[in-house]
Amino acid sequence: MRQEVNLFEDLKRQNIKTYVQQTRKELSEWWSRCHFANEQKRQFIPFFSDCYTEDLLDLHELEIQKLKTFYESNINMFQLLDKRQKLWDKRLDLENRANDPSRLFENRGGQLLQEEKERKLIQKDLPKIETELLNLARKYENEHNKPFLVNGEDITEIIKRQWDHHKAGKEREKMTRKKARDQQTEVDSKLGTKSTIKLSASKRAYQRGTTPTRAEKKMRLEASRPQTPSQALPSTGRARCVNNRPRGPAKVCHNVW
Repeated sequence: MRQEVNLFEDLKRQNIKTYVQQTRKELSEWWSRCHFANEQKRQFIPFFSDCYTEDLLDLHELEIQKLKTFYESNINMFQLLDKRQKLWDKRLDLENRANDPSRLFENRGGQLLQEEKERKLIQKDLPKIETELLNLARKYENEHNKPFLVNGEDITEIIKRQWDHHKAGKEREKMTRKKARDQQTEVDSKLGTKSTIKLSASKRAYQRGTTPTRAEKKMRLEASRPQTPSQALPSTGRARCVNNRPRGPAKVCHNVW
C-alpha cells in the first residue's frame, strides 16, 4: 500500500513538472512581449525552483496573469514601440543602400523610386511616433512614480541614445570623406594633374551655378558686339580729318625757261 502511494505521488509530481515547464515557456513569451530585461526576470525567484509542487505552478500562473494585465494596460505603448523599431531599422537600411554606388546600375522595377517613397514616409511618421511614445512614457511615470522600462532602460534614454549614436556615425562618415578628398587633392597637387586653367568670369559663374553679375554681363556684351572701323583704329591723340569729296585729275605745272 505504501508503495502505491509513493508511486501515485511520483506520477503527480511528474505531471506537475510538465505543467510547470509549459507554464514557464508561456511566461518567457510574455517577458519578451513586455520587453523585460534579465534583471527583471530574475526577480521572479520561483522560475528557478526545482521543487515542483502545485504551489509552484500557481505562482507561475499568477505571474503570467500579472504580465497580461501589464501588457493590456500599456498596449498602445508596446504597439508604438514595435512600430518605431521597424521604422528605425528601415531607416538605417535605406541609408546603407544610399552609400552603395552600385545600386545606381541595378535600378530594376523602379527600386530607387520606391526607396525614395519609403524614405519620405519614414521622415514623416518616425517623429510623430516618437512624440507619442514620449508623451505616454511621461504619463506612465507620473502615474506609477517610476519610468517605463524597455529591456531595463528608460524609453526616453533609448530614443536619445539611438539618435546620438546615429549623429556620431554621420559625423565620422563626413570626416572620412573629407580626409579622402584632402588626400586626393594632395596627390593631384604633387603629380600636377589638377587643372590650373583660368576661366572667364561668365564661365566661372556658370560652373558655380550662379547668375553673372552686372559687370560680367557688360563685359560679355561688349566682347560680342561688332566694332566699327573708327573703333578698330588705335587712337594717336591727334585729330584726323577725312575729306570725302572726290578728287579731280592732278594739275601739271610747266616751267617756262
